[in-house]
Amino acid sequence: SFADIYDVDHFIEVLKHDINIVRDLPSEFLWSTREYYAAGIRETRVKSAPVHASANWYLDNVLPILQ
Repeated sequence: SFADIYDVDHFIEVLKHDINIVRDLPSEFLWSTREYYAAGIRETRVKSAPVHASANWYLDNVLPILQ
């Protein structure tokens, strides 16, 4: 984790006037965590995308799933 590599308190102190830093991810962003993706297969999962799929393939096959 970040804390294993860096001194978190020093990092926050140095950058506090330049950027906002949060220690915990706000709940509205929990979908972007590893735990979210490890929790199971989603209805919107597309497993069979060709390696060299064109933009049209995505428009025809993926977009309808996401809408």
